Amino acid sequence: MIAQSGVKGTLRCGFTLVEMLVTLSLLVVLILVSMSWVTNISRRQDQDLHRSNWQRAAYMVLDQFERDLMQVDMLDEMRRLGNPRVKIEPDDITIRTIELGHLVSVKYRFDQARQQLMRQ
Repeated sequence: MIAQSGVKGTLRCGFTLVEMLVTLSLLVVLILVSMSWVTNISRRQDQDLHRSNWQRAAYMVLDQFERDLMQVDMLDEMRRLGNPRVKIEPDDITIRTIELGHLVSVKYRFDQARQQLMRQ
């Protein structure tokens, strides 16, 4: 908008006070709406993340239960066949366990230099 000054023949370009107040009020409304929108999105993401974490944790617990039950079944079968789960020899230890659903034997040897058990 063009506001005319009191001097004849000169024009001054710019906003009047009313136009400036309307512009600022529209800017404030726009900022408030965008802040509300961002807050709602953030809250929704937190709720979805919380729900997703609970579901993932529940599936992990159920998976661990299944693995534990499978291991008990296999270890009971090994005991029935007479194979011990842990075998101790002078220089190493052999442990029979389940890894990724399969029966495996893990052998550890004592390292004198490091003073610790090393997996072979």
